[in-house]
Amino acid sequence: MTHSPAVAKCLKLIGPTSTDEEKFAGLLLIPRMFDPNDSAALSQVLDHMDSRFVPRLLHTPADDANAQAYRETALAVIASFCSHSTLVTHTKLSSLVPDLIQLLRLALPQPDQSLVADVLPILTQLLSQPPGLSQVCTYGPDLPLLLLQVLQASVDRSAYPLISMLWKTLLSELPRLSHELGPNWLSVWAQSLYACISRLQSTDPTHQMEPLGALCEALTQIDDAGCHHIAQCYSLDLPAAVTLTTVQWLTPLNTPTNSIVFLLRAFIKLKQVLVDLFRQHKGSYELKDTGLIVASEMVRLFGNAFIAAVGAPDFPLLNSLVADAIAEGSPEPANVGATTFLAAETSTTVTKFVPLLVRVAVVELRLALDDVMLCPPDRALSELTAKRLPWLVGACCHIAEQAISTLVVADDPKAYEQPEDTTLLPRSGPTTVRLPLAYFQHMVGYTVTHLPSSDIATWFTHLKDAFRAIVEFLEDRQSRGHSTLQLLTTPEPVAAFRSLCCWLAQDVTLLQEKPDLVQLVGHVIETCAVHADAVSAVLPLMVPVVQHWESIAPKADKEPWTTEMVQQLHAMTQTLNTLLGPGWNA
Repeated sequence: MTHSPAVAKCLKLIGPTSTDEEKFAGLLLIPRMFDPNDSAALSQVLDHMDSRFVPRLLHTPADDANAQAYRETALAVIASFCSHSTLVTHTKLSSLVPDLIQLLRLALPQPDQSLVADVLPILTQLLSQPPGLSQVCTYGPDLPLLLLQVLQASVDRSAYPLISMLWKTLLSELPRLSHELGPNWLSVWAQSLYACISRLQSTDPTHQMEPLGALCEALTQIDDAGCHHIAQCYSLDLPAAVTLTTVQWLTPLNTPTNSIVFLLRAFIKLKQVLVDLFRQHKGSYELKDTGLIVASEMVRLFGNAFIAAVGAPDFPLLNSLVADAIAEGSPEPANVGATTFLAAETSTTVTKFVPLLVRVAVVELRLALDDVMLCPPDRALSELTAKRLPWLVGACCHIAEQAISTLVVADDPKAYEQPEDTTLLPRSGPTTVRLPLAYFQHMVGYTVTHLPSSDIATWFTHLKDAFRAIVEFLEDRQSRGHSTLQLLTTPEPVAAFRSLCCWLAQDVTLLQEKPDLVQLVGHVIETCAVHADAVSAVLPLMVPVVQHWESIAPKADKEPWTTEMVQQLHAMTQTLNTLLGPGWNA
């Protein structure tokens, strides 16, 4: 391409053969010689530019009288390039990410407000693309914690939205691009989660909506594939974490499994925040609703690993480490013996979290379903109910399902006798990754055995009440003319029915109250047989329910079973034999 003499001179000045003085003069000329909207011309500038000169400018020693001018010029030029979406992926720009991170370090502990204000927008733009994220995973894995330090250093509040945006980008994009980013991505992701929750925990309750909303938005953007990648990497790191020595636990940043440390720290901090939030008698629906969504998303991502307490026999050292991190105390635990567990207050918060979360979820679920049932057929739902219903039913049902799973695993006396390769499904869905059962059983067992029996009874009572409400809701839908097929192709009833099946596969008391459940399940199986393509995801839910009923159904009349119910159950098994083959009940 032919250039004017002045432009050609500018390009020559910034080339690798020029002196540093000439290169700096060339940088000063760029804004004057090139149209800031001409991305093609600016791309040529990048191609000609000496890739080592700009980093040298950024790292000019502080005792140099011109250090600030050099840095400001370099940052202004970088910012002009980053404003173009076609240039932000350029190698010469993405390679600057480690240098920009180093500049943030230089801005601490007494924050250089202008430097932070210049660097954060550039980082935000560079990390919006895979090349920039790759640089973070390779050369700047502690960026999330550095951003937390920037917030804690009394930085100007104008930096808060940019830091939140950076954390959201790391949390939502790293799982999606994990196959491109190398082995460090989970560590960066875990630190991002920890940093984001730490900021949430330190925020005044009256201003928690913004950080909680940012966390919620980031977690909900992680798709099933991203969830799969998180669970897969987590399952690889967790067994190794158990074998770490005392010294390794006390220096988590120097171990290959530091992601586990930060994840479990994040779990405890988030539980503390949610417990405080759910216990508030005053507060907006929006704040508590967002807390429920965040809890549901954490259950989706981590299953029993999030529901369970961190404290467990396998992790005596970690318990002290996490308790220390929360208390912001000395990094050296006073007692790292096998009986060391979390401080009493922290342990109480964590163990109380599960019953409280279950109670909040099922109460909100019951209220939402009641609102639907009480609404006359010729009237629309209230604006608030219509807004909450689409996400509320699914989120609350997901929490209830995991609560059932937690109780079942902890209550199974045979679980500890199973071979090491036996596995547990930590979450539902087609991308579920099977994690080692032994680790979860110790964690779940610790959680449940440290709860008073009254809490366990309350847990069961709330769950049963929720599923009683679900049955009434499904019956109400049918009484209003909704066919079984309609119910099984509508998101809210499907979510409710899925969690109901989890309960029916373990419990018989609800069947004693509502024997018509056998007929309801029979109708669902018949609908699956006729409309297999439309409701293919529903049929597998029926199998554990029918298996459980077959194991407890008597051959003769015995409460609550009647002859008609036994006949209906027999018809279900025949239909499943036809659809799935005789081996479905093996």
